[in-house]
Amino acid sequence: MFYDDVMEAKSYIQLHINKAPEVGMILGSGLGQLSEQIEHPITLPYDSIPHFPISRVAGHEGNLIIGEMHGKSVMVMQGRFHYFEGYDMKEITFPVINYYSICNMKTHMTRIDEHLRTRLRVIIWKQWKVPSKRQWGLQKLGIRKDRARQTSYMGDHYQWVVTKTCVVRAISKEKLAQKGLVSCLDYYIERHALKLKRTAVYGTVRTVV
Repeated sequence: MFYDDVMEAKSYIQLHINKAPEVGMILGSGLGQLSEQIEHPITLPYDSIPHFPISRVAGHEGNLIIGEMHGKSVMVMQGRFHYFEGYDMKEITFPVINYYSICNMKTHMTRIDEHLRTRLRVIIWKQWKVPSKRQWGLQKLGIRKDRARQTSYMGDHYQWVVTKTCVVRAISKEKLAQKGLVSCLDYYIERHALKLKRTAVYGTVRTVV
């Protein structure tokens, strides 16, 4: 079973690490040397990991490297897999699914949530187009007139403007949720709790991820 294969690979990798990775990277052609920047590396050849595909392309070293880079714990694939090599989609995605079974999912879901909300704020800010419309929009969403006016005339540096407290408060997580945006973190916590409950009820010995 695919699930059991992922769990077996996960267990093997976890024997060699002492903390969950915060960042995952897949290094393709020409990027293998990036792995030289990893501090305190632990190198696991693909063929040593249960059920892990083997990289067949020249220049792809075929190693899973765990260590630290710029203060973050990382898991780096030195070489990847391709459909044209004869692998099916389950085999190609196996290492990625394996990474997410090991990493701190709450951290990743939080980052995804923040990115989605930022992108939606950028879209809304662009739709308002001119300062007067932006001021009107901010005021309508509960921002004081002076603060709304000041923020509205900050220009078209969208990615920067939408991180300002004024915009974040106006287009808040709660207001976006009211319009239908589902929090990835909240959904993950809800589903994870449900799995844990089922595990307790049915007494399964499987590891829940």
